[in-house]
Amino acid sequence: MHGNSHQMLAMVIRKRLLNLENLLKRRSFLLPQHKYHFEADKLLTKIFKTVNFYPQEARISLGIRFFSAVSMGVASGAIAGHLIATSIAILGGAFLANYISEKLVGFLGGVLFLIFAAATLLGVFRMIW
Repeated sequence: MHGNSHQMLAMVIRKRLLNLENLLKRRSFLLPQHKYHFEADKLLTKIFKTVNFYPQEARISLGIRFFSAVSMGVASGAIAGHLIATSIAILGGAFLANYISEKLVGFLGGVLFLIFAAATLLGVFRMIW
């Protein structure tokens, strides 16, 4: 009975993987045809197909390969995020310069630095993470 349950489980997994593969094929036609979308879908399908047949080390390497395939999206998102944050900092600093003196900004920055240094020394951030 133990061997039969493994065969049934393998059959269910194969059926679900085929359904997933068909779903990914249909979805890739709905998306704009971009080479990163197509490659990510192919790689995701391969990962789902092999996840139950390889040892843990191979699963990790397959995951790394998948995430490296979509690294352009990650990189462009990081660049856009930094661009937005830097723009807000520059515009906010220019706006606040009209109302706060440069000396006060330096003093508050120094106090904030000392507060974070003391919190780090006391291990506050270790408890949070």
